[in-house]
Amino acid sequence: MSLNCSAEPKLIDATTVSIKYVVGGWLTLIFCVSGIVTNIFTVVVLSHPRMRNSSTHVYLMALSACNIFLLAGLMINYSLKSIASYPELLAYLRRPDRINRNAILANSYEQFYARVAPFTTPLLSMLLLSSTYLTVLLSGDRYFLICWPLIAEKIRTRKMALRLVLLVFILVNIYILPHWFEYRTAVRSEKAIHSITNSTPNNNETTSKTTYTNRLVELAYTRLGSNAIYLSIYRFYLNVPITFVIPFTLLTLCNGSMIHQLLLIRKKKRRLGHRMKADIRITTMLIVIVLTFMLCRSINLFVNLFVQLSPCLNQNSLQRFNTFANLLIAFNGFVNFFLFAVFGQRFREMVLYIFFRRGQYPFFSALDGISAHRTGGLSGGVPIIDAIHRPSRRFSANDSDIWAAITRRRSSATMAVLYSPSDNRPRSASHSLVGSSHLHIPTYTNDDRHNISNSSINETSPFYMSGD
Repeated sequence: MSLNCSAEPKLIDATTVSIKYVVGGWLTLIFCVSGIVTNIFTVVVLSHPRMRNSSTHVYLMALSACNIFLLAGLMINYSLKSIASYPELLAYLRRPDRINRNAILANSYEQFYARVAPFTTPLLSMLLLSSTYLTVLLSGDRYFLICWPLIAEKIRTRKMALRLVLLVFILVNIYILPHWFEYRTAVRSEKAIHSITNSTPNNNETTSKTTYTNRLVELAYTRLGSNAIYLSIYRFYLNVPITFVIPFTLLTLCNGSMIHQLLLIRKKKRRLGHRMKADIRITTMLIVIVLTFMLCRSINLFVNLFVQLSPCLNQNSLQRFNTFANLLIAFNGFVNFFLFAVFGQRFREMVLYIFFRRGQYPFFSALDGISAHRTGGLSGGVPIIDAIHRPSRRFSANDSDIWAAITRRRSSATMAVLYSPSDNRPRSASHSLVGSSHLHIPTYTNDDRHNISNSSINETSPFYMSGD
């Protein structure tokens, strides 16, 4: 690329306009519309009372809700604009005069965009940054679960997750506040004169002139938005570290540690419990989500760096980079639903049950979220041992499988290995769940085993669902 900026073309070419029309217009629009629908599905599923008790689900629901508005803003600011102004842009490239330029400006969508862009542009920046730090919270949540399980027991609560989500939105709005004063809607008045010449039989010519004024609006920078010092400090020296360097560094460290820890767990513990396998599966899903996020957002970082470090970058290169950056942002918001469905068995079951009424209700399976030492009425008064001895693909009638069935519903906040029934070490029995987030497994004598067969249990689950 030439070091002489004047040698670079100032106008975009027809190829770039076509790329913006196809890639930035229709492809991005498809991903935006599909992503809005899938994220609405995700919010509905995760807002179910049995799905929102986990801190992980709180972060996922907040991220999905943020993506709904992010994709809507991306659709308004970029994809629809690229589609609506395509014919006028091509006409202007063929003949770049004032008439064709005014035709672009007079486009109905351009007039709409000039009025809403001062509000949608900073809102879009806020949603982008919020989704970035919500992804950081999501990654940190699983990092503490996998790498620091004892600390995770205290901080991975629904209340703490809601507070952190609220804190992220407050801090992001404070940071984005100057961005609201960068753009304004300017009014342009265009005068046009039409001359009409009439000929009479006496060869007398009369000329009439009609003058009218077109009032068009266009997007313009405010004094703050065009200030070079402000742009240098806020848009580069603050924006690049806060938007990219800090979150990308945290995501890299958290995911690197989680991947290392998961490899150690798989290597040391060949026979993993059902709950631990579910935690590993969910953590793997979140690692894939974070890696997809980093890949899709990286090109946006390059665009910001190119603008500052390469002042001679021509408009064609910049517009093409920006088009693919927007496409990847839309794809990232669209693809998360399918990652949830691939890795989350409970999520798949809830989607089928809520939207299609197919399959069994995921939380009413045998011994799903029940405690053997709680008594109460099961539907039909079925005793616990009878319920355990029912034919099932998940449970068998021997004592070992009964213990495994009870212990596998333990909270996933700690990934400790539970006692097996064949272990002869002393165990402490507890007959209350009050004030504890753990499942206390009682010890039974032969008489106890005989007596408990006459008791029944409630359908209501006392457990925190950590999310599958």
